[in-house]
Amino acid sequence: MNSLRRNFGTTLVYMQFEKRLWKTLRTTNPVERYQQEVRRRTIPMRSFANDRSRERMVYAIVAGVDPDVPM
Repeated sequence: MNSLRRNFGTTLVYMQFEKRLWKTLRTTNPVERYQQEVRRRTIPMRSFANDRSRERMVYAIVAGVDPDVPM
């Protein structure tokens, strides 16, 4: 979240191009896959105890760790 907050402006760079190109420029397949996996894993949970628990879940998904298996 901190990275997103610090770099949010760079996520909007695609808007400097023609609108017809936005969808192609703003996403990539790997990013979409991570977003899809995060939604698939977190939506059924509905809520988290705090921001830290949500961040741990997202990190585990991106790192390829199964968050349901204790380390």
